[in-house]
Amino acid sequence: MIYLILGLWMLTIVLLAMQTKRQQNGGMARLEWKLDALLKKLEINLPNPDVDPEVLGLAKAGRKIEAIKRYRELTGVGLKDAKDFVERL
Repeated sequence: MIYLILGLWMLTIVLLAMQTKRQQNGGMARLEWKLDALLKKLEINLPNPDVDPEVLGLAKAGRKIEAIKRYRELTGVGLKDAKDFVERL
């Protein structure tokens, strides 16, 4: 009987922890969405930390073809995706 009570108690704690985690994730997603909308409205472009510095440097220097080529080498994406990415930089 004691094991049953302890098991139910532990199950309750786990379920409450999972619910709290879900609520935190949902709140964070809403916050990120609002921040993205605000940055877009204010036309603020933050640097992307996932962008290779070499690709970024080539794009900023106007060497678009070299930036596209290097981005394709690094990521393996197709020509159109690489071109779109570099143009967004």
